[in-house]
Amino acid sequence: MAEGDALARAGNDNERLTLTNSLVLDNGEVVPGGVPFDPDPLNPIRGFATDFNIVNASAGLVWRAAPTLPLTLFADVAHNTGADTENTALWAGVGLGWRV
Repeated sequence: MAEGDALARAGNDNERLTLTNSLVLDNGEVVPGGVPFDPDPLNPIRGFATDFNIVNASAGLVWRAAPTLPLTLFADVAHNTGADTENTALWAGVGLGWRV
């Protein structure tokens, strides 16, 4: 089992833990991620359906529109090389700040 599977198995005993990734139960059944799930003590979570090997890159650009008003653009991409599907995440944003 992969090291990350310990987090998946923690969902067996921790009702406050929300697991959004697909899971594999002891009997081999795959439960899709993002759906409400209440583990059965007779068929507990064995681990995640895929491995985790995250490659991540980030970039940011700051442009001083005025001496006290910087505009920031940023982007982030993460790719899980251990998963076959739903393996890429993108995040981008803009910030407008006030600098004294």
